[in-house]
Amino acid sequence: MRKIYKNQYKRHDIFSCNHSSHHRFGGAVSTYYILEEKQCYPDGCLNFVWRCQLLNKGHACPKKFRHVGRKCFSCKHFYENKYQQKPRLLVSPDEYRDYLHQLEDFKYWIGLNRGRKIDIDAQIASVKPDLSAAGSPDNPRFRFHGWILVFDHVYVGYDLFEDIAFARISAKTQNRFQFAGGDSFEAVARFNFNQGRLVFSQVHNIEVKTRGDGDLPDSESVLVAAETATSFPVQPEKCMRCDQGVLVENMPSRSNRSAPSRSLVCLMGQENPVECLYHLDLELKADPDQ
Repeated sequence: MRKIYKNQYKRHDIFSCNHSSHHRFGGAVSTYYILEEKQCYPDGCLNFVWRCQLLNKGHACPKKFRHVGRKCFSCKHFYENKYQQKPRLLVSPDEYRDYLHQLEDFKYWIGLNRGRKIDIDAQIASVKPDLSAAGSPDNPRFRFHGWILVFDHVYVGYDLFEDIAFARISAKTQNRFQFAGGDSFEAVARFNFNQGRLVFSQVHNIEVKTRGDGDLPDSESVLVAAETATSFPVQPEKCMRCDQGVLVENMPSRSNRSAPSRSLVCLMGQENPVECLYHLDLELKADPDQ
């Protein structure tokens, strides 16, 4: 029997968090971040904010530092503030129990399919570059690895995943099939679920069904746009579906042994997704009489 699944890890209507990193976006935070990555509900988490008695008062640092960092730990002017913060539940206890049941059902489905090669049937919403970034956040160096196909929904075997999903393909595969937004196809791919996202890899046995009217992507123009792009600490669904919003793998430096992280990069340079009018501009250009 065919079942319909939603991504229960990317819901933003269950929790809210007052951490400063979420203030720009009204405290929006995904259930994956709270339940899996931070595991901070219901006990909360501790945050330590580094401070400097001199810099806080507008005085110069004897070592010419402009920001408080790890090299400041031994300085007599260094101190830190400790904050305990707890996510706030946005739904009733009964609704939260219902959500947990849905999450368990979704996790079971993931466990059945993870790592398997499976038939998929999808229509492409957009084609985005597969990028990684190295270096400092202020001066990242971008590297192009291929392309990512974005789906608004996808048939996985006999089931319908009615949520955003992705498929990684090589530049060679893209050159061969010339995928663009609106194209639909069937294929065999490996099922992966990573950091709260459904991402297919090793896409083969591709059979194009229909062609859409989307523009073909260009890797050179993407890398040029990436140099002036802005990044967000959250991943709004409208940005994930937008052809200008790209998830970038941030590779740690040799001195930093932390695991790679992902940030959402806007190729248009938009500072806040809430204020973005990109799609409205496209609609007005398509219909100037509006």
